[in-house]
Amino acid sequence: MVGRGSTQRGALLDVLATRAVASMLLLGMDVILLALTAMDVRGPVRFVLGLVLGLVIPGWSIIGLLRIRNVPLEASLTVAVSLSILIVTAQLMMTFRLWHPIALEELICLACVPSLFAQAFLPLGDRGGAA
Repeated sequence: MVGRGSTQRGALLDVLATRAVASMLLLGMDVILLALTAMDVRGPVRFVLGLVLGLVIPGWSIIGLLRIRNVPLEASLTVAVSLSILIVTAQLMMTFRLWHPIALEELICLACVPSLFAQAFLPLGDRGGAA
């Protein structure tokens, strides 16, 4: 007979696997966008990946580490943190007359790689978050 503990453990493993797959996908998009930006490729693919970068990747790099385990809350915090990071960095760049959107895109891509890689491939265990 399967006990309650093993059912919870199985559900937790499913959540961790889903989070790892999502982080792998975002990491792949991040690296592809970085390559497209570095090669100065333009077009709809780069546009869509740029939107994903702006709305999801920086926020997930931070919020994903928290492991809140509440999907609607994580999704809304991810978008809010992403937009906040972009707004603050863009405002700082304009204030200091360093406005280079391509450089900002490349810096954000590079800054997010370590967190996305850790979430995708390193066993972070069951730390943080509410049950």
